[in-house]
Amino acid sequence: MFRLILFLLLLVVAGATYVFFSTKSLPDWYQPESTNRDEAMIRLGEQIETQGVAMFLGDKFADVLRGEVALNEDEFNALMMASLRRHEDGRRLLAISDVVRADLQHNRIEIGAIVNFKKVQQAEPKAREAFEKALEVLPFSPGEKVYVGLQGTPVARNGNLGVAEDVSLQIGALPISNRLLKSAGVPVERLAKESLPITALKIRSIRVSNDRIVLGVRPKF
Repeated sequence: MFRLILFLLLLVVAGATYVFFSTKSLPDWYQPESTNRDEAMIRLGEQIETQGVAMFLGDKFADVLRGEVALNEDEFNALMMASLRRHEDGRRLLAISDVVRADLQHNRIEIGAIVNFKKVQQAEPKAREAFEKALEVLPFSPGEKVYVGLQGTPVARNGNLGVAEDVSLQIGALPISNRLLKSAGVPVERLAKESLPITALKIRSIRVSNDRIVLGVRPKF
């Protein structure tokens, strides 16, 4: 996912004025200052890091042993963040983002990041030249932020969390359909082979409704 996000950022900075102004829109849930919900998810993430997944899941760990566990959106986000921190590309994504969050929708999931251009230039030296050239054309500021969201049907892939080939994207307020991605040469089928290991859980199946995800799982000891 990280490689695709960086590719899309380069499209943004090289794009037309329409694209530029479209990307200026950030999602309604984003607040520059931490909200009570953000702080709650941070606490849940810290609990996973310090006490382990079993303590984080509490009574739900018995559900894990039975093979299926239901999580609300905040719980899933905390688990996803802990998983990203343990994954190389996940850590790179976190390094260039102010916020990463999953939005659970009916039969779909959107994983989005508020990407900070300043952090991209600091964390990814190879991207610096592209951004410097873009600044000559478009009035991006060094601290400019853009929302990049990946949407698709969540699937279990090799015991991990993945997305199906129906993936689409959102850059700011600009939606990019699956068909347009393919037309632009984005290797959608390759993206659909990517997956994220989830901390302490082997994923066997996934069902999503609004604000809730049910995972068929096996514990990883």
